[in-house]
Amino acid sequence: MSSGCDTSWRESRVQPGFAPRTPTELGRTYSMSRFCMKSEASSNLLEFNPDLEEEKPLDINISAPVASSSKIKLEATVKPRGKKRKGSADDLTVTKPLQKRPKKKHGVIKKFEEIPIEILLEIFVLVDPADLLSLARTTKSIRSILMDKKTLSLWKTSFRNMELSLPECPDDLSEPVYAALAFDKPCSYCGRDNITVYIAWACRLRVCTKCLEPHFTEHLKDLGYGYGSSTAKFVTSFRAMRGKLGSRTPHKEYFWKDKDREWEAEYAKLEHADERQAWSKEKKVQSLVLKKHNQLCETWATARDRLFAKDRNSLVKDRESLVLDHVRKMGWGEDLDKISGTSNAIQKLDEVKKACQKSLTARALQTLEPVLTKHMMRLRRDHLDHQNADNLRELLVVLHDTYSEYLASFPPKFGYATTGDIYRLPIIRDIIDDCLPSKSLETRFEQLQAAFPEVQTAWRASVRTQLLTMIELTCASEPQKIDPEAVLDEASTLLRCSNCRHNVPVKDAHIHPCAYGDWYGKNSIKDTYWNCRYFSFELSVVNKYSDGLKSLGYDPKCVTVHRLNQENPIIECLLCHSEVSGRCTMLLNTLASHLQSHNDAKPVHGVHQYLRLVEEPQATAVRSRIGEVVEMAFASSYNKRTAMCKCCRRLDRYVTLLDHVRIEHCITRPKLGEDIIANPSFSHEYMHRLWPPLHKEDVELLLATKSDSCDICQSDPSSVVKIE
Repeated sequence: MSSGCDTSWRESRVQPGFAPRTPTELGRTYSMSRFCMKSEASSNLLEFNPDLEEEKPLDINISAPVASSSKIKLEATVKPRGKKRKGSADDLTVTKPLQKRPKKKHGVIKKFEEIPIEILLEIFVLVDPADLLSLARTTKSIRSILMDKKTLSLWKTSFRNMELSLPECPDDLSEPVYAALAFDKPCSYCGRDNITVYIAWACRLRVCTKCLEPHFTEHLKDLGYGYGSSTAKFVTSFRAMRGKLGSRTPHKEYFWKDKDREWEAEYAKLEHADERQAWSKEKKVQSLVLKKHNQLCETWATARDRLFAKDRNSLVKDRESLVLDHVRKMGWGEDLDKISGTSNAIQKLDEVKKACQKSLTARALQTLEPVLTKHMMRLRRDHLDHQNADNLRELLVVLHDTYSEYLASFPPKFGYATTGDIYRLPIIRDIIDDCLPSKSLETRFEQLQAAFPEVQTAWRASVRTQLLTMIELTCASEPQKIDPEAVLDEASTLLRCSNCRHNVPVKDAHIHPCAYGDWYGKNSIKDTYWNCRYFSFELSVVNKYSDGLKSLGYDPKCVTVHRLNQENPIIECLLCHSEVSGRCTMLLNTLASHLQSHNDAKPVHGVHQYLRLVEEPQATAVRSRIGEVVEMAFASSYNKRTAMCKCCRRLDRYVTLLDHVRIEHCITRPKLGEDIIANPSFSHEYMHRLWPPLHKEDVELLLATKSDSCDICQSDPSSVVKIE
């Protein structure tokens, strides 16, 4: 056989105006070795029997068997026998020549070749073009049948029998090459088939993403224009399809550089203007025909992708049903029926999705069993937790009512544990958990009431433990050793609240409104529990506050919170005195923030030496003015734990409780302190300017008196700041 493809039989099919295409022009298309076996006798894709070249193609009737006279003669190429090697004269031993064993063909192919040719042709007629393409690559004998010119009707019939028929085969391609263009996988240039490959219908090529840039371009300006700019826009091009399977759309248009160079070479050979003009018209006509056929093929490819995606989704659904059936066989059928949404949850597992992309075998299902078992156990546990949560809501309502009746025997005040707090204690939690299945507290009701007296002590211990842990973690990085237990018991220890940005005494931390920010049992009891997520301990602030108390005459280690609240001293900062604004006075709860502001704005050594107590009756006047401002801030606060109704112990905003007391308890003029209780931990940092200011000489005299009694100032006299 000749090494090149015989294309004379195709020349009669070429329409006027088209130049015959050679195998080199067709693509260097399909590395012809993709169709061939590794032998010299089968080195080309479309190599027909030259003895039958002048005969007409054979029309095969499917209903009637093919006559024996129409059998296709299969000629086997016989390898020439080599010469025998002569033996030496000294070799007197006569040996029996070795017999060559014929190469056996195992499996289905051997049996397939034993089928009579008439039956094979009947089978081939019913096969899809893609399958015919695969069959042509199995053995030489089958390839010689399918690549013979007499069997072209097989390919045509196969194309017509497709569910979605391809557009008619163009005149410049044979049916096998057309089938390879539509259904093959490898790139026409590099032969890769494991990356994205686009079909360039007009170019009669399949091109991968790596070969796209060397051979194609997105811009017309990259072409040579050696044949005129008006003809350049008709250069063969294709549109790359992008997107997921079933929803691919044309993305970009790419122009063929190889065709551009070919046209430049053809155009350069033409000498006369008339020839060049005729050549341009011919190329334009060819381009329009190619583009029309390209659009038909793109439409077919899109429809085929959608059909394939639909079939694949249906197949995946069937495989998912097999997985669910296997889950039932594993003993989880009752859980599948009881727990809603279980089927969808199983289908969304990554392992199940991956397994359903392939054929599900017994071994594949067995591999999925550990994953399915773990998932079903988690679903069962979540379902039980959900059931327990419903039961817990009912029990929390009973617990809330019972605990409220118990607290009614005590005077109303802030500082009692909430229902959310006591449920988090082990002594109450164990009782509630034991009653979850029955949803009733009747069996443990007496035990629950007996545990109520202990919950306040246990809750206070829990709060102290959390604060102690926070202080220990903060002081762990400090160079000086600090005893957290001692710090926690001192009245001078402050905690910084990041929510309201106030300093809170550690003794009031359990009643601070911002410490109840998290809801517990929101859908049932609508109660909160104490937490310290907004609190932080800053040792530098505590040290400055302790120094300030010392300069005012208080011992930070011995003074109590009760004494400080009872005396409620008014403090004046001489460093902030101004003859324009007046004297800077404040309550004790503002002192720590004020000292910190001096350190942030303009650090001053020994700033606490400029503090002094305001004497009566000026202190009473300052308390009255600051009290008005604090009450205004208290009334405008949005925190629902700033006030409590004394009659029913309801916690809410002060303004809201005023209406509550008027409507619910028929008190026309409710008063703060009598009908409504304020949260002792509520604070509002405010500095009052007392008028008239002190004289400059009096301020310097006070500073001198303070510096004489201050050890720091005696060691560093330059630290005294004169007020101008």
